[in-house]
Amino acid sequence: MERVWRASGEAGTATWDGESAPVVDGALAARPLPGPAGIEAALAAFVEALRTGTVPMGEVHENVLSLAMVEAAVRSAARGERVLVDDVLADAHAAALRAETRDDVRAALRGWPSPRAALTGSVGREWRVVR
Repeated sequence: MERVWRASGEAGTATWDGESAPVVDGALAARPLPGPAGIEAALAAFVEALRTGTVPMGEVHENVLSLAMVEAAVRSAARGERVLVDDVLADAHAAALRAETRDDVRAALRGWPSPRAALTGSVGREWRVVR
């Protein structure tokens, strides 16, 4: 069974079959994408984040809750019982504390009121280079 993903908006439609490159129709097709693309765009965003302290799109905080949700679903299926995302986050936080060898990083982890608070921005985040 072939599946095609379709996204439509006022400027056109994009379709994707999951294997080949997406196809864009309408006004969207005539527009060049702004700025760099691919690895060049990722590196530009990384450098910009280092220079300005801004949090780049796709940064880990955006994805950890999704990964924790998947882990909770896997645990739930294996155990046959409800597993809370916050329990998965707490387990991961405890494991990180046990495994961390750097005192400064361990102290930062201990300073979190909760893993969810750290991931959702309730705890101040700042970008800096860790050496």
